[in-house]
Amino acid sequence: MGNRLSLGLCLDRSQELYFDSMHSQIVPLCLGGLQRQAALMTENRDHLADDAIVDSDSGWDLSVIRQLLELGQTLAVDVECWLNQLS
Repeated sequence: MGNRLSLGLCLDRSQELYFDSMHSQIVPLCLGGLQRQAALMTENRDHLADDAIVDSDSGWDLSVIRQLLELGQTLAVDVECWLNQLS
């Protein structure tokens, strides 16, 4: 974004902070949500939509985790594989 606006912004530190947070917080939330989703599918609970699955420990649902991953895309951090997992 900064390049498009020719602002000369340096995103290095923001990318580092995001990358650290992604591995320490976002990925574990994503894995937990995906595991719960798989367990529900195994139990044939098709009445529950994907985005309604809530992380019982944190209160985060998959749509919020998806938004956090999309922030990573904005910061030019490679999060494509995790976004694909949530699709």
